Amino acid sequence: ICIISHYDADGIASASIASLALTRLGKKHSIMIVKEIKPNIIDKIEARQEDFLLFLDIGSGSLNYINYIEKPKIIILDHHLPDCRPRENILHINSAEIGREALTGSALTWLLSHKIDAKNIDLVGLAVIGTVGDCHEVQPELLIDERFVKAEHGLNFFGRMSRPIHKVLELSYEPYIPNITGNESAAVQLLSELNIPLKENGRWRTLNDLNRGELGALVDRIIKYTGYADLFGYNYNIFTESGALDAKECATMINACSRLDDPDLAIEFCKSIVTGNLDELMPKIKEMNILYRRMLSNYLTWLQRAAGAIVDRQNAIYIDGKDVVNPNFIGTINSIFIRRNKIQKPVISFAYEEDGIKVSARSANGVNIGDVMARAARVVDGIGGGHKDAGGAVIPAERLQEFIEACEREISTQKIHVN
Repeated sequence: ICIISHYDADGIASASIASLALTRLGKKHSIMIVKEIKPNIIDKIEARQEDFLLFLDIGSGSLNYINYIEKPKIIILDHHLPDCRPRENILHINSAEIGREALTGSALTWLLSHKIDAKNIDLVGLAVIGTVGDCHEVQPELLIDERFVKAEHGLNFFGRMSRPIHKVLELSYEPYIPNITGNESAAVQLLSELNIPLKENGRWRTLNDLNRGELGALVDRIIKYTGYADLFGYNYNIFTESGALDAKECATMINACSRLDDPDLAIEFCKSIVTGNLDELMPKIKEMNILYRRMLSNYLTWLQRAAGAIVDRQNAIYIDGKDVVNPNFIGTINSIFIRRNKIQKPVISFAYEEDGIKVSARSANGVNIGDVMARAARVVDGIGGGHKDAGGAVIPAERLQEFIEACEREISTQKIHVN
């Protein structure tokens, strides 16, 4: 069996769930993590010895390629929009086809593994991490056992359980806090003005340690700075032998490893959440996360300063990372850009790879951006697709402007149909 999965948090969680479940069944398997399915990836898959392929969180948008793979057993568990019908011997399970797109790749993988063996209930935390990492609402099917996962309503900041309060504010990009994000001394000064102590009994305090009065004062000030009132939401605690973890933090750590080209470490991290071997792994994981956030901050600064990097057209905003921004980062940059600037139109970003341009897109106004990516990419002989709210493509570098014009037309057409 060869597990072929996407390189984002949802895909990594999917691969980890499947690998742990197969190991418990005594089934030999390998894992192949990919960014997209394209001809050179198909060649690598066909060259492998395994005759049973398990595609997770990827594959539906590339059926026009997968249909031609000469392997006897192929299963696809995905929630991205299909580009065509699968051939008869492919088992294709796609939640988007039944209107349940929020049942992500990792959620589908866990549901199948749990159906195979009820003991795999302990893998449900990974499905929640994958879902949160994919920016989808955690579905009721995953919230069935508080021994492993518990939902709590609270302040929705990264690092709420693990970081000192001032570091949470300094490193906050969602939301971006003017004059505070990226400025540790300003974060400390803010807390001092609000009479919120940084330490208690010699220990750094976290957001979870704040009392109701302190939390209210901090929220009021953040709203004043950002104008962004929706600071609360559901947080998901994942319970392990090493203690409680925050699902959003775990997803970010997985993304950091994978987007810095170490998916093996990301998978090891996921498996350690279940097996309880986190302590020796965490220093390396945290180191990768610090590097990831530093690089992300540098890219955001460059984009704001580079002439012509951000272009606001009638139907979308286009961000050109040129050959400066690592292609693995542009999806995150889109999300931050929309949140920071309260954008009400799609944001489409580009970064340059050896075999073309990688495109990442986010929608903020009801436009089905996955459909836009699929149609616009087809115009320039590229590959595209995704979800209603997020999508991507790979296109020929020399046809970038043609692709942009196609995006403008497709978005305009959708808006006309909606109105």
